[in-house]
Amino acid sequence: MPQVTPSALEDLKQENHSFYERLNALLDLCGVVAMGAGRQSWIAGQGKVTPLAVKGWEQGRKVREGNIQTLAASIVADLPVACSTEEVTSYLRGDRPDIHVSLELQKLGLSMPTQAWFLNLLNEEMAAQGLIPTDPALFRTWSSAAIRTARYYVAACNDAERPNPDDARIRRVMGHYVGLCIEGAIEPGTF
Repeated sequence: MPQVTPSALEDLKQENHSFYERLNALLDLCGVVAMGAGRQSWIAGQGKVTPLAVKGWEQGRKVREGNIQTLAASIVADLPVACSTEEVTSYLRGDRPDIHVSLELQKLGLSMPTQAWFLNLLNEEMAAQGLIPTDPALFRTWSSAAIRTARYYVAACNDAERPNPDDARIRRVMGHYVGLCIEGAIEPGTF
């Protein structure tokens, strides 16, 4: 069986957006027991969690960092992957170091001055929630909130029946997305 390479993980990451989708795509590639034929039990055993926890992940519940690391170490040790534990961990998390928020905002049609205004609002909103927007651990939350809110902003600006949204409205939307990421309702780093 051919080994899974880091470039294969990158390809899978582009196609699969939730943790559970990424995990199953990797397990499919590695030839692990099929879904519906004992895969949840296999994941629970490898991740050292209960089958109920795996069921929660399947339903979109947030996975703990320790569980991701345990699964990644097990996958590297037991399956045909030519990747480091760190690469598999990053893949399972859905890390997108290649994401350039400014480029994504530009693709949505926001000019540089509008981007600066927009990202300053986000930084202020996160600070108002007691979060440090420059904290590397919050980059995925920050980037998700920025891009999702920008999509909302562009759609609102293109709505001829409504006036352009003001700062307060944009802040509320940003606060909403930040909160959803923190609560685990939106997986940080997804757009």
